[in-house]
Amino acid sequence: MAAKVKATKAKKAAAAPKAKAKAKAKAKGTAKGTPTPQAAPGDRATLWKTLREAAAALRDVDEKKMFGCEALFTNDAIFALVWKTGRIGVKLPEESRYGALLSQKGAEPWRAGPMVMAHWVLVPAPVERDVKKLAPWVAEAHQMAKTGVGAKPKPKPKSPPKSKAR
Repeated sequence: MAAKVKATKAKKAAAAPKAKAKAKAKAKGTAKGTPTPQAAPGDRATLWKTLREAAAALRDVDEKKMFGCEALFTNDAIFALVWKTGRIGVKLPEESRYGALLSQKGAEPWRAGPMVMAHWVLVPAPVERDVKKLAPWVAEAHQMAKTGVGAKPKPKPKSPPKSKAR
């Protein structure tokens, strides 16, 4: 019995470093070794201010929270946000425009955990820090959202079942 207790203690001792590393990674916001940096609240506040300034000239813009982040909408369609990692993202459903922004140095697809969010680009840091550079991208995303580019068609209402004549 004493040998069995010693073996169990040895297994626990061997597993302890792995458990500590896993807990440490979780606390840092990493998954499988992939960093997920979280922005300081001040950084997000500054980016939100910049995003709002970049959208100031646009009409029909609403500010709401989406995915726990500050976001801009038009016609109930989201078109820009400040992501939790401290990056500004714009939604560009038109493939050529999506590719144009994505090809810029520092731009990357928006990932929410392991999922890549379709049509969303995190703009490069030099762009997101400069209202004049950011404004054209925000305006383009706004226009696409406003005109319904890339929007899924709304389902048609179901008609009541036809009664059979007897």
